Amino acid sequence: MALSHAEVARRFSQGATKGSGCHMFIEGDTMYSYGHWFPLVIRREWGFLLNADKRSVSTSQHQGHCRGFATIAVPFSAIDAAGLDPYAFSLVDKSEPRIDTRTYRDDKGETHTVEERRPESAVIRFGKRYFLSGMDSDRYFISELPYAVKTCAEAYDALVPAEVRGKDYVRQGEWFAIPAETIPASLLWSDARGFYRHMERGFDTSLCTAVCALPPSATPLPSCQTSAMRARAMPA
Repeated sequence: MALSHAEVARRFSQGATKGSGCHMFIEGDTMYSYGHWFPLVIRREWGFLLNADKRSVSTSQHQGHCRGFATIAVPFSAIDAAGLDPYAFSLVDKSEPRIDTRTYRDDKGETHTVEERRPESAVIRFGKRYFLSGMDSDRYFISELPYAVKTCAEAYDALVPAEVRGKDYVRQGEWFAIPAETIPASLLWSDARGFYRHMERGFDTSLCTAVCALPPSATPLPSCQTSAMRARAMPA
């Protein structure tokens, strides 16, 4: 007789290396949802790594059975895109778990509300490389750090561009805005949009920082005007 999904998860958390329910099963140190294409949780020496990727309502329910014992949650698709192995990294530090209430509509049009474990902030290490994994509002990110850190607070500080340190700035995502005393008179909104698109096209994952610099001959504007700085938090 097949075990319940909750029982499969409980046994895995207690060290089981085999067992299965209708749509969850254990093989060694990995528990899967539906098939080998979706590893649900990996057991490591430092704890349990929960796959935070979204796939279906039922897989979200499977994740729900695991959130109570999972040490950290990270989308495996992001780890794979970065060319990293979820079986090979070490956990350095983490924040408190993040639980969000989400609403889904299934194929029959019925609405389901579930509580989901979302990725908390975590510092992870692959050899000598350090990464910060986490959520910025409702968007996930994983960024390689320029140097080794011991805490999540140190990791977030490491992502602040050197150009804005010690200054008053406002951050919106990966943009940092600092007060500008001057700005070119020709830099109208239409010009700014074109410049922004040009900057966007010029970014790739190896680019560290781009700055919108203003020449000394620029025309003064009210103090509320700002110059834009965008920092990609992944070093070359």
